[in-house]
Amino acid sequence: MKSNIFLLLLCTLSTLSSCKKDLSEIKEDYFLVFYPRHCECITTKILSHKERPQNWYIYHPQQELQAQDADLWVVTGTDSLARIPLIKMSYSPAYYLDIMQTDSYPLAERNRKLEQQLDYDYRTETSYSTRSQQHTRASDMMVSSYPLSWEYRVTGVKDFNIVATTPLFGQAAGTSLNRHFIISEFLPKQIISYRTQSLVWGYRSKKKVETIAKWLALKPMAPPAIVFRLNATPPEVPAHVKFV
Repeated sequence: MKSNIFLLLLCTLSTLSSCKKDLSEIKEDYFLVFYPRHCECITTKILSHKERPQNWYIYHPQQELQAQDADLWVVTGTDSLARIPLIKMSYSPAYYLDIMQTDSYPLAERNRKLEQQLDYDYRTETSYSTRSQQHTRASDMMVSSYPLSWEYRVTGVKDFNIVATTPLFGQAAGTSLNRHFIISEFLPKQIISYRTQSLVWGYRSKKKVETIAKWLALKPMAPPAIVFRLNATPPEVPAHVKFV
């Protein structure tokens, strides 16, 4: 009886070990699906980045927002961007990008050479291989592929200014406040030059692009989405401020 129990236990452990090995030999891969667009419309919103789960921003329409918790995000797209409905609980810059990825939102002409650069930049930064897969023959490995939507713009940014409709930082309403903001995030994390029609900064870049001046110096295409954050608290707060 003891011998039978031992054999049963041994078979069970052997089966579990075999399953674990099979799972480790499944390689995840992806292919980028590109969505080039002209920048004809801009949507902006001030949201709270405090305690935001999974890159979603918390929106409190009836509450005051602390300056240190505020993010100003900008999403670009065709003129049909204005038709996208808002959701009132949580927001994400990626929300608009996801909605636009349908046939009803027009695309620009594709730049195949540029798309190869965007793909290579992201692919070399993001690895889906595990250590066990590196020692597995390609013929013995199962590959699971899935599409990854990738937005980019074909319209250059010649100038960019953030202004407030009320006095802020001791400056009159309508004055550029660029030096009081840092760039918190690019979606995706890539900058395309409108002069060379090529990628000039991305996932593999070591240097950060945090100021608007540095960003504009790269002669950038409009980003699909970009998030700005105040680098200091304005002395005028508390105040009702609208950025444009």
